[in-house]
Amino acid sequence: MLPRHTCLTFLAGISLLAAPAHGAPPPASLAADRAIAILQSRSIAGEVAIADLQGDIEDRVTGIADRERNIPHKVGQTWLWASVTKQVAATLVVQQVGQGKMALDAPISTYLNDFSGNRTLTLKDLLQHRTDLPNPWETPLNSEGVPAFHLSAVTGKTDQMAAKGLCGGTGKTNPNREFRYNNCDYLVLGAALEAVTGQDFQTLVKRRLNQGLGLKSVS
Repeated sequence: MLPRHTCLTFLAGISLLAAPAHGAPPPASLAADRAIAILQSRSIAGEVAIADLQGDIEDRVTGIADRERNIPHKVGQTWLWASVTKQVAATLVVQQVGQGKMALDAPISTYLNDFSGNRTLTLKDLLQHRTDLPNPWETPLNSEGVPAFHLSAVTGKTDQMAAKGLCGGTGKTNPNREFRYNNCDYLVLGAALEAVTGQDFQTLVKRRLNQGLGLKSVS
């Protein structure tokens, strides 16, 4: 897998109703042309996958995946899930709620006894990104604009460590708890899941999702 800091994924899903004129390129192809042109105009590298109602699928790439080794993107390469893991975490939480082991209105302190952040936040608050937790984007950025917190996360920081570290502090940017995207919200949820189930997040994904859906990997 290519280094995280050298990859930027752009995934587009477009449903096009109009059928192509006779001899014209399929809608998915035209949409892919436009998407790639937009990415290139903004010097964004990544992969674009588009499907239309006719069943045509276009998968295109643009730019360099690994700038240090000058390796271009290729169709179908392995990608890190990145924030797709939030949808996975939400699914795992709702499974626990359905089994009566977690409750959406319960404060996070119910599941993380030693959490030092706002202990009154509920699972629902965290799921909806309506918290006053610290935001990893508040940490210093490196020369490529990547927050220091995320660079440390690459080296093995777990959800439990994040919940006891930065994510367990006092936030600066969202005192009124309006909707605000924040990775700490789901890192804390991940820690709560691990505390309730006694299993690490990767094991939960494998047992609760992969096996049931027949997935071979989480990449």
